[in-house]
Amino acid sequence: MYHVGRVLRIIGNSDDRAGNADNSIQVHLEMWDENQVIVLLHPALNSTIKEKDVVLVHYTQPEPVVVRVFKAKEGKELWEIFSDYFSQRKALANKQLFRDNPAGRMIG
Repeated sequence: MYHVGRVLRIIGNSDDRAGNADNSIQVHLEMWDENQVIVLLHPALNSTIKEKDVVLVHYTQPEPVVVRVFKAKEGKELWEIFSDYFSQRKALANKQLFRDNPAGRMIG
């Protein structure tokens, strides 16, 4: 399974305030469904990633990893497609909740 996310922060070994067990880089991501996660960045992408990039995360065991960085236009299109889908699902869920909850329809 793959998931689309946007880079909020790159967590690398350049932070002098903390120790590192290895040379891996992690990224703090905002996902299209409003979740936030920190996942491993594939080492081949270390020099190409930057904040606000749209990326593809491969959710595998034992851990998820960023496997692709999209070009700006393609990333923006994918982000909008998934975000629109999520907004529609959320709006539908809110209508369902309102319909199924009589107390929610009371005024006053």
